[in-house]
Amino acid sequence: LFEKVLLNSRANLNQKSEANFFIAKINFWQSNFNEAVKFLSETTKNLSSDFANDALELLSLINAIKRDSINLSKYAEADFLLFIKKFDEAAELFKSLADNKDLFILNEFASYKLAETLLALNNLPVAIKILEDLSGNSKTGIFGDKSLFLLGKIYQYGIKDKTKSIQIYQKLLEKFPNSLYFEQAREYLNNLQTNNG
Repeated sequence: LFEKVLLNSRANLNQKSEANFFIAKINFWQSNFNEAVKFLSETTKNLSSDFANDALELLSLINAIKRDSINLSKYAEADFLLFIKKFDEAAELFKSLADNKDLFILNEFASYKLAETLLALNNLPVAIKILEDLSGNSKTGIFGDKSLFLLGKIYQYGIKDKTKSIQIYQKLLEKFPNSLYFEQAREYLNNLQTNNG
């Protein structure tokens, strides 16, 4: 079905980006990493699409880890389980990867996904702890801004602690002025400060 979108001359650029992204994800989930890279690269040609950032993130993971195909396949399986909402099974696999400190970059990707999965399971305290570690103590800092942004949203909407969410958004703006989340964080911050008087 996605391939039909790519062949359809009436499909717009965003629809083609979405089709490329999901073809890439299907290949990724099946451990066809070279095919996934091909379609992810196509997705990133349209940087204004909603899928470009996710494609760039997945592309960087595959390129950094593809020599460790066993663990990358395990991550892909967990990602698929998360996609089909089998949260407990996904959390178990992500946790096993996140706990392996020898998997330098992969364990940070797995940690972030574990936090997202725990949110879906409504386990906010453990998700918060993981995101705090990623935003401050990670070796590579890949997820620093993204973790802070998600933390701010958890405190704003999940825990309903406006003061804490304001602090987190401010920290994101100060620490990551070039973040993809900068504008959204500033908007959330302005709304919170306006509503708090």
